[in-house]
Amino acid sequence: MRTLLTIVLISFTACVTSQSEQENYQNLIALADSTYSINHFEVAQELYDSLSKLFPENGEYFYKLGYSHSLILNYKKANDAYLSAANLGYRTADALYNAGINETLLLNDSLAIIYFKRSLKLNPNDSDAYKELQNAKLRISQ
Repeated sequence: MRTLLTIVLISFTACVTSQSEQENYQNLIALADSTYSINHFEVAQELYDSLSKLFPENGEYFYKLGYSHSLILNYKKANDAYLSAANLGYRTADALYNAGINETLLLNDSLAIIYFKRSLKLNPNDSDAYKELQNAKLRISQ
């Protein structure tokens, strides 16, 4: 998978001399979105990591970086990205809910509860977040 990423990045870098900087960014975004949409999350997370550094004000890149990390089981990195997306106001309730799910997978229910509560404050009708909150509270009480 790293070989594919290296080839992709070399191809992208080669375009730098023949296209404008804006076109290069658009190509990188299209490549990231394409790998994400076909579930190649190892490559997608590398590309969204680059995009999040190039465009640190874009919450969508952080959110997709978080999702990609989650699906390759990098929960701590996923939560860093989800919290960045939430801080930027991008899908805040969803990002916090996903961070809560990751914390439950990391067996950190006390932090998961904080994220679920914050998510529910923004979206009080989210039955999944409410259920996960109750489950985390139950696990802590046992």
